[in-house]
Amino acid sequence: MMKRRSEASQGFSLAFIDVMACGLGAVVLLLVILEFREQIALSADFAENPKSQKVKSQNPSDEELRQQLSELKLRSSQLEENIATLSVQAASQRIANAALEQNIKDATMRPAAFSSDVIQQEGENLIGLKVQGRRILIGLDMSSSMVSPKISDAILYNAGGFKIGQSEKWEQAKFATDWVVKNGPVSSKYIVVAFNEEATPLTQDFESQQQALDSLGIQFSSLKPSGGSDLAAILQAVDRYKPDEVFLITDGLPTKTRKSVSSMAAIVKACGVRSRPFVSGGCREAMFLSAVSRSSELPRTRLNTILLPLEGDPRAAPLFWGLTSRLGGVTLTPDPLWR
Repeated sequence: MMKRRSEASQGFSLAFIDVMACGLGAVVLLLVILEFREQIALSADFAENPKSQKVKSQNPSDEELRQQLSELKLRSSQLEENIATLSVQAASQRIANAALEQNIKDATMRPAAFSSDVIQQEGENLIGLKVQGRRILIGLDMSSSMVSPKISDAILYNAGGFKIGQSEKWEQAKFATDWVVKNGPVSSKYIVVAFNEEATPLTQDFESQQQALDSLGIQFSSLKPSGGSDLAAILQAVDRYKPDEVFLITDGLPTKTRKSVSSMAAIVKACGVRSRPFVSGGCREAMFLSAVSRSSELPRTRLNTILLPLEGDPRAAPLFWGLTSRLGGVTLTPDPLWR
């Protein structure tokens, strides 16, 4: 009985440390197998595509050096272009600054230019326009378009539906004429010539400042715009009176011209043979150039233009500006409220 009990109590026994040892051995074996497989995969990948590896030779190849040199040359060219651009911008800025300094200097000195012998009116000076001639001719355009900036108003005026008392533009034109006389030297002589298709003196030849103002006060009460505008008419007056400075008060390019043999071909080409009620822009430009080219005294005269607004005449401002700049004067378009 005792022997059987002893045999029954015996069974399979395994220490815990043995279990742990077996588990650790299995883990180590698994890690070894995985590392070996990874090395095999890397070797195969390197064999198929060696350029995909990040490991590079410490010594770059000739082609890499050439590529780097090409990139450096491209960057250098871009830097040179940027430096050239910045140099041009700096030069332009220096020119602009110099012009601004000159304008500030002129504006500072302008009050001194009006000496005690000049009749001044506060708040009416035009910046950039200076009256300084000794023999001054003022040409006042009195064509129909001087009644309004709108062509439709000028047509209505010719038909009798627009009254001269409604014309702010005509009032400004007369004010500008007075302004030139009042802001010129007392010692100068003045002649005022109104023109449309003909030229009509409003003063008795060259007069003193006060005499010219008195004559204008009388003439303005009965003067009314009419007809077309012939620039050659006022330029013939310039040739006749030979002033040293001219102030032209108008609103655009001429609509009438006096044809001559020398200008006939250009005018006929631009305007046609028959006269038309509406003159094209090219025709008006041809009339302008023809009138300017035929004046003998104009190249020796300083010309200024006070250009009042008129719709449908975009070439007037650049043409007058180019002419006055060439002759030492200025072209200004005053504010409608200047009067």
